Amino acid sequence: MIAVLVLVVGGALTAAITMARNNAVNAAASQAASSSAASPTTKAATETAAASSSSQKADLDPATMPESEDPLLMLVRKDRPLKPLDFTPKNLVSLAPGKTLIAEAATQFEKLLAGGAAAGHSLRIESGYRSYTAQENLFNRYVQKYGTAYAEKISARPGTSEHQTGLAADIGLSNGECSLHRCFGDTTAGQWVAQNATDYGFIIRYPDNQAAATGYNYEPWHLRYIGVDQAKAFAKSGAKTLEEFLTKP
Repeated sequence: MIAVLVLVVGGALTAAITMARNNAVNAAASQAASSSAASPTTKAATETAAASSSSQKADLDPATMPESEDPLLMLVRKDRPLKPLDFTPKNLVSLAPGKTLIAEAATQFEKLLAGGAAAGHSLRIESGYRSYTAQENLFNRYVQKYGTAYAEKISARPGTSEHQTGLAADIGLSNGECSLHRCFGDTTAGQWVAQNATDYGFIIRYPDNQAAATGYNYEPWHLRYIGVDQAKAFAKSGAKTLEEFLTKP
């Protein structure tokens, strides 16, 4: 009787173990099949995310940013030359002998000077549009005087200067004090310009401590016209540079 009982119990136990083993095998196979079926989708999602990340990084690179539909927002840098290199803007207007800007920028610059005068500051334009040839001559003079490495820190190669667009103007005190020097930013007139330029459509193109972004050291005298509405949007955005403003969502 005991032998029969042992046999019955042993058979039942063997059957249970076999069933459990089969269930485990089937579950593993099902999981593998599910994983295999999902892998193409997962791979595609991963590739899409990677492509999106790469695209976002490219968008943040000023050298590869797409051209703006607004010509007033054209980005001109050492690594982003004008096309063509000898680009010449149309509709240049004279503000002083040998100093011109495109018409809209010229009108707004005159308003800026008038605003400064009303606030008690006597300002003038130091430099405006500069042709490819003029920029080439200027850059070469700096190279001869300081060497290429230093010349590239303080001047643009021909075809890469904002002055060639007719949208950039150097501003200074009428008495010539601190002309084209950092100390202009410390004068009361320079501080007024920094605080009010955007009201007239201009921004300080090369602000302090932003050389890594712009490629140039601090130039409180260098104004860039981007349009009144865009300049006010720039001020409201909190952007420090044109590069940052153009890459903001």
